[in-house]
Amino acid sequence: RVAAARAAVLRAPRRSLHARVRGFAGTRPALLLAFGWGAAEALVWPIVPDLLVAALALAAPRRAIPIAAAAVAGSVAGGLAAYGLGALGAAGVLDHVPLVTGRMQAEAASRMTTDGAAGVLGQPWSGIPFKVFAYQAPAAGVDAGAFAVFAFLARAVRFLQVAAMFAAGAILLRRWIDRLYAWTLGAVLVVFYYGLSRVVAAWS
Repeated sequence: RVAAARAAVLRAPRRSLHARVRGFAGTRPALLLAFGWGAAEALVWPIVPDLLVAALALAAPRRAIPIAAAAVAGSVAGGLAAYGLGALGAAGVLDHVPLVTGRMQAEAASRMTTDGAAGVLGQPWSGIPFKVFAYQAPAAGVDAGAFAVFAFLARAVRFLQVAAMFAAGAILLRRWIDRLYAWTLGAVLVVFYYGLSRVVAAWS
């Protein structure tokens, strides 16, 4: 019986990366991961949640909205935690966070000083990490409630756009996505690395 079971396992087809990620995307741990990643990136983690949202939306387009919503919730929660730390005088931590430059800090502070909480709306595609706005918002005179509202708007627009784009790609490629998933994901990582390096260089 043991030998027969082992033979059955060896004969069973291996699940593709796409199938495994699609299966994971439908679970509660996937939502918790998206929430945790969003919160961590809003505090110190240097890699944006967009990558996770993109990977899961590409594998399971029907789960794109819940995954993006979890990332938004985590990001806003982490942003409020960073806001609180900034109010306690911990904004100096930004000097030691990877991929954050002095010019990024100066620009984010300037936008919030000029536009108040609405300055956060320019964050999604500026290349400036969300955490840079969150830690510095108290010193810029931004109210916590207003910051939460505009942070939610900025992060929701960003993550929902990413989720929609990759979910649409998955639907268009549905006949071939199982074979192309790993290659597509690899291409996304290469483009992300290139874009990130260009952004950091531009703000250095």
